[in-house]
Amino acid sequence: VALMDGVCLQVLLTGGTFDAPYTRVMLERIVAGGDA
Repeated sequence: VALMDGVCLQVLLTGGTFDAPYTRVMLERIVAGGDA
């Protein structure tokens, strides 16, 4: 949950731009090992 909040926060900090490919990679890493 904390990592997800971090991703959301990063999206907000980058001006609300949603980088789908990057986010997908991050989510896959989180699901795979929980270590981003």
